[in-house]
Amino acid sequence: MIVLVLTALLTIVPLVPLLAIPAAGAIAVLTVLAWRRRQQAAASLGLFSVTCIGLTVAGVGPLQVLFPIAIATYFIVVWRVPWLRRASSWLKWGALDATVLAFAVAIATVSGVTLLAWFAITRPDLSDLLRTFVPEQPLWVLGPGAILFSMLNAAIEEAAYRGILLSALDATLGPGVRAVILQALAFGTLHLYGGLPRGVAGVVLAFVYGIALGALRRMAGGLLAPWIAHVLTDIVIFSVVIALARA
Repeated sequence: MIVLVLTALLTIVPLVPLLAIPAAGAIAVLTVLAWRRRQQAAASLGLFSVTCIGLTVAGVGPLQVLFPIAIATYFIVVWRVPWLRRASSWLKWGALDATVLAFAVAIATVSGVTLLAWFAITRPDLSDLLRTFVPEQPLWVLGPGAILFSMLNAAIEEAAYRGILLSALDATLGPGVRAVILQALAFGTLHLYGGLPRGVAGVVLAFVYGIALGALRRMAGGLLAPWIAHVLTDIVIFSVVIALARA
């Protein structure tokens, strides 16, 4: 129940930012309760959630900076607490045979085409992304930078959602469809006000994308395949952003 409530709070807060303060208090209380009961799944998810909240309160951002610090803190604590170490069992490569790789490329291809269609139809205002992620540098610098940034961004988001969150949901609900849907829903709501895609359509698209990556995580038995699919999709995203900056 603690895992489900934590997941619900992480899903709702991006939709209703005014609930951030009471939600933060509830997450802290639930995390303490999980630790006192030594509930590995709940304590693991609570640890990551509380760390993210603390960093947010401290003014750390954007998410591409906040999440790596939170995940690094998560691993430091997990490996120093013996009873919690099994909660990091999600950290494994998994299979990458021809079938898995084909699905990863297919997901990235469909996602990339969908993103381009979404951009062409909605023409969103991406000035915030341009200011934050596209410095005044020549293209030969921005190109490799976009690839490296895509690799990092994909790694931290996969660790957070297809790693920590999905693992906690699996331990609570079993490794079935419900866990995949709930982690995808939390991933989707994160895109309402920021990132790309964004808005209501962005939430829906990211939700479907999260289901696809969750299913790929199931198929592969690890994070490497969804990470590859995510990197390829992010490269499309940053290509669009760079193209806008150069337009």
